[in-house]
Amino acid sequence: MQEAGADVIEVDNVADVEKTAKKIEKIDILIIDSESLQENILKAETELIKISQIKKIITMFGAAELKEKIEESKKVGITDYIIKPVIKSKLIKKIIEIVSIKQNINYEEIYKKEENSTVLLDILIAEDNKINRETIKAMCEKLNQTQIRTVENGKICIEEVILKKPDLILMDIQMPETNGIEATEIIRKMDCGENIPIIGVTAYAFESDIQNFIEKGMNEVITKPVKISELRRIFEKYSPKGQ
Repeated sequence: MQEAGADVIEVDNVADVEKTAKKIEKIDILIIDSESLQENILKAETELIKISQIKKIITMFGAAELKEKIEESKKVGITDYIIKPVIKSKLIKKIIEIVSIKQNINYEEIYKKEENSTVLLDILIAEDNKINRETIKAMCEKLNQTQIRTVENGKICIEEVILKKPDLILMDIQMPETNGIEATEIIRKMDCGENIPIIGVTAYAFESDIQNFIEKGMNEVITKPVKISELRRIFEKYSPKGQ
């Protein structure tokens, strides 16, 4: 979106939108994710539409909730929506339909850049907690990543790496049988595992712990609960285009 001349601000809830609106003159377009928003989507839309600085609201819906939610949104005055997973080029086209962000710009060139900007990665998630495992997978999917494998311990993670080399591993530190550190050390000794980006995931880590994890072979460490913004940064950093 920055390429199209837009100033982009990310927030997590309605309260943050209200705070932001007080600081700036106007918000041309507010894009809200019906699944990620902390509040009930209908209640949130009802509150957001009252904010005078917001000129237009676009809601992102999952296909499963589409029929039920669109009619509810229309009742509060929101008629623009996008179906997930969102492709960047389609999002830009939708925004251009609503408002001209910048004049004299080659939109066709932007579409091409945006269509090529999302690199699909073969992601391997090693996490023993099922809820955490599924949560991280869901966040990856929201970032348009579809090639995702999940395993519940380091031993199976190693087996999966041997079976098919992933582009990136999200490795929980504490797991049964073979923990994340042990699995990382084994993978780094394998011919196919020498250069795989391995991201440690942990709930508790001091700076000394993080340094130890990196010395054992991890590229970096992120903390739980995992944030989608952190995953976006990691995918961009470790994708073939980002390296």
